[in-house]
Amino acid sequence: MSNSKIKIVNPYTKHKRKLPDGTEKEKPPSNKEIRRDIGNATGNSDTNTNTNTNNFPKNTGSSNINVSAQAAALCISASDKAGMEGIDREKIATIILKESGNSAYIQQQRRRDEKVNERVRHLQQRLQEASPRDYRVTDELDDTLRGYQQRQANRATCVVVDMDMFYMACELLSRPHLNDKPACVGREMILTSNYVARRYGVRSAMAGLIGRKLVEQLSDGREKLIQVPSNFKLYKEKSKIVNEVIREYDPHNMKAYSLDEVYLDIGPYLAVEEVVFRLRQHVKKATGGLTCSAGIARTHTIAKIASDANKPNGQLVVDPVSTLEFVRALPVRKIPGVGRVTEKLLQQVCNIHTGLELYEKRGLVQFLFQPATAEFLLKSSVGCSGEGSSFASFGTEQEESSDHQKGISRERSFSPESDWALLNIKLEEISRMLSEDMKRKSVMGHTVTVKVKLANFDVLNRA
Repeated sequence: MSNSKIKIVNPYTKHKRKLPDGTEKEKPPSNKEIRRDIGNATGNSDTNTNTNTNNFPKNTGSSNINVSAQAAALCISASDKAGMEGIDREKIATIILKESGNSAYIQQQRRRDEKVNERVRHLQQRLQEASPRDYRVTDELDDTLRGYQQRQANRATCVVVDMDMFYMACELLSRPHLNDKPACVGREMILTSNYVARRYGVRSAMAGLIGRKLVEQLSDGREKLIQVPSNFKLYKEKSKIVNEVIREYDPHNMKAYSLDEVYLDIGPYLAVEEVVFRLRQHVKKATGGLTCSAGIARTHTIAKIASDANKPNGQLVVDPVSTLEFVRALPVRKIPGVGRVTEKLLQQVCNIHTGLELYEKRGLVQFLFQPATAEFLLKSSVGCSGEGSSFASFGTEQEESSDHQKGISRERSFSPESDWALLNIKLEEISRMLSEDMKRKSVMGHTVTVKVKLANFDVLNRA
């Protein structure tokens, strides 16, 4: 297979200037060019750049493929990762459902989906019994949304740096021959995959068996998924280097919420885009070749979305003037904090699929959803989500990602086990790791919560 990289065109690579030594250097595009490029980055443009090879499964229709309801409900549990644009969702979901059979996981997903269907039916009934007056857009609601917007910063200085396929990229440093082959990190459970494998629907949190079947069947047997064992010692070493580099640019506000994602605010700098570009080059050099992508916006929520737009090895700035246009072009699932359940409720009850539709039907959202959830969704529709609030408190599926960390956790997956002695050892290991994390960050606990996933995939939480 030829080495082919699927990505949205980086708007920054189209603008270069000559340096005194004769080399070329990227320069930020104008605001007008950025607003034009936002359409490309979010898929809301008449012009798309795609690269296909004969071995890749091709999309057989538009981006809104009519996936079978059952397969979609049970198998599509997360929004697309970078590199998954244009995949044949219907075929992938069907293969996953077929290969999973009547497994405990699929049974649990069916139970969960039925509960969601009950909520859909309840909200549909409530909507049928309501009159248009009940969900009209009021002046009070619009005044509230304008107030959210007026309180927003008028500069784009919030930055989210996201390493490109981090675990896999770390492994590729010593295995460059895997660059053009479908490969992933993890055996029984996939931690991440390279961009070639993602074109076959292989992604993180997928069973290794399913990943192998997808590649084999969608390539007609021409390709096999290569699985590399995880090496967390290596990943932590590289993550430490990344954090040290980024700390030089923001020593006071930098927050690392995972090994491969860092939040920072570079307000003191004037040439923000230039600084972020230099930061990314610095990270690449310091890590021996690992690339990262970045989003720049007036809130970290928008910056997080933007960090995914030009992957791999790109960046996108969403200035305040462009924020509304950017948000309203997004599928609702791209909004951090909107998971499968909320997406399904919005689509099947309200016929809402994009940020624009979320805003246009703001009266309906306020009427149907609980106040905290409605507030989060409506803030998102005007580009103000994450403002002084936690995603977790809104009942969404995403873990909290606000600027103020309110929790710290550790968890580990392992094969089903019923021996209490072994389970206690696992619990002690996890508790010790959590304690060490808390000491390192100088934080104390207020409430201890234990999360247990049973062999049938049901989840229990006790605090």
